[in-house]
Amino acid sequence: MKGVYIILLFCLFELSASDKDTGITCLIKYLKDHGRLEEDFPLPQKPAHAQACDAVVRLVLPTIEREFLSKLSEKESIKSDCVSAQLKKGGLLDYLIKEEVIESSTDLSNQEVMKKLAETRETIKGILDNAAVFCNSDATYAGLFDKYLGLKNESLSALQSHYCMAKYVIDEEIIDVGNVNINPSNIDTAAANCDTVISNAKAEVEAQLRDKYKEQNLSQSKINCIMRSFRRNKMFENSIALGALENLEISLETKRENKERVENKMESFVTGVFGCFMG
Repeated sequence: MKGVYIILLFCLFELSASDKDTGITCLIKYLKDHGRLEEDFPLPQKPAHAQACDAVVRLVLPTIEREFLSKLSEKESIKSDCVSAQLKKGGLLDYLIKEEVIESSTDLSNQEVMKKLAETRETIKGILDNAAVFCNSDATYAGLFDKYLGLKNESLSALQSHYCMAKYVIDEEIIDVGNVNINPSNIDTAAANCDTVISNAKAEVEAQLRDKYKEQNLSQSKINCIMRSFRRNKMFENSIALGALENLEISLETKRENKERVENKMESFVTGVFGCFMG
């Protein structure tokens, strides 16, 4: 569920634009404290103060949970109240965060990363399967967790979207993944109408972002300032680049290098947002 990662990423940036390692360190400590991660899992070299970690747990995790529950409730086939309770009981969000922490680690060998990812994803699948059975709910989760459930039943529109997003971020040189197949499903690319797909997706993301800031009772001038920073720093493009990296069949090293480069670019957005509040 890529949305969880995007939510996590933005929250970490809000906490500290120049110190992303602090957020990762705090999440590693959180996972260890809750028995989700081995005690010997390597920490980033930069230490994290207890006060900073309290902020991560207090601000980041509730945001992830709130957005996650919202995604579930949008799907009519999911018995969201029951399923949400069971997924929380099983610790699903912790394991989704664990997956990202493992994938982001530069202190583990590729073999170790792949082994730990496989184990974590198997745990996630078990939690999802058990919740669906217990609640007599949609076992496919309406496509939210195909990656973990091993399902490949995407609609044509979803396949077109994946193709267009990947093509766009590669053509715009936002990511560099070499000669990779961006159309493994062999859809008719001429019928994809990528310009419209990208334009509509960007408009939808910007509208959702505006709505979120309005819910926080920010002034219109601050919202306009934030949106200018959003566009100036190409946050839409960088965000879909992260999504494309999840879908493309590329090596772990290539994925990690591109993700780090994109994340570094995204930090300038937060600097711009800080300026909107200081002005």
